[in-house]
Amino acid sequence: MNRCIRLCVVSISMALAAASVASSSMSYGYVEALLYEPSSSITLTDVYSYVNPVAWDSTHPWFWNFQGVSGTTISAAHVIGSAAAGAETGNLNGNLFAIAVSVAQPPPNESSNATAIGAQIRSFKANETGLLTFTLECWVQQILETTWPGESAWVASGGYLELQDSFGNMLDNDSFWRVNSASDGGYGSWPDSGTISVSYFFNEDDEGILYFNAESQGGANTLPSPVIPAPGAVLLSSIGVGLVGWLRRRRTL
Repeated sequence: MNRCIRLCVVSISMALAAASVASSSMSYGYVEALLYEPSSSITLTDVYSYVNPVAWDSTHPWFWNFQGVSGTTISAAHVIGSAAAGAETGNLNGNLFAIAVSVAQPPPNESSNATAIGAQIRSFKANETGLLTFTLECWVQQILETTWPGESAWVASGGYLELQDSFGNMLDNDSFWRVNSASDGGYGSWPDSGTISVSYFFNEDDEGILYFNAESQGGANTLPSPVIPAPGAVLLSSIGVGLVGWLRRRRTL
C-alpha cells in the first residue's frame, strides 16, 4: 500500500519505543481497510472522516483523542505510559481507506490497553436503477507475546461496513473480525485478510449512506520477572554449601 497510509504506524512505533520500558508481555494489532465502490453508478455527495485513538495503563487514565473532518485525510496518534493508539483515514487513488493500530506493552506488575478507530461516513446518490454493491478489503496483523506464568495478552482487530438509506435505516452490513489471546508464556503472530461487502437495490436518484471503519484494540498485563541467579552465583553457592558440609564432617563447625 501507499507509504502515506503507514505513516501513523511508524509514528506510533517510534513514540512507543521512546516512551516504554522493558517488558515481557506485549499486544500489537494493525488493521487496514480499503473501500472499493461502484464509482460509475453513484455520485458522492459528502464524506466525513474521523479517528479516535484511546490509550490507558495502570498508572494513567484513558486518553481520548477524537478528530473529525469532512473530505480530507486525517490522522491522530496517542502514547500514554505503556500504551499507544493511532488511526488514519483518507483517499488513495480514488478509493477511501482507514487504518488503526493498537499497542500495549506494560512494565512488570502493570497492565495497559489501547483502542484505535479510523472511520468514514459517506453520502451518495444512485445514478441508475439496479443493485449497488460496495466492497471493503481488510488486512490484519496481530502479534502477542507473554513470558511468565500469570501474564496475559489479547488483541481484537477488524473492519465493519454498513449500508443505510437516506433516513439512516440499515439496509445491509458485514464485518471482518479477528480475536486472539495468549497467556502463561504463550505467544504468536497472526497475519490475515478478507473481503466483506454490502448490497441493495436502488432506484435512480435514490440517496444512501455508507459507513465503514478499521478498528484495533488490545491489552496486556505483566507480573514481576522471577529472580534467576546468574551462573556464577549458582557456582559460588554450590561451592559454599559443599565447603560447609566438609567442615561439619570434620567437626570444625
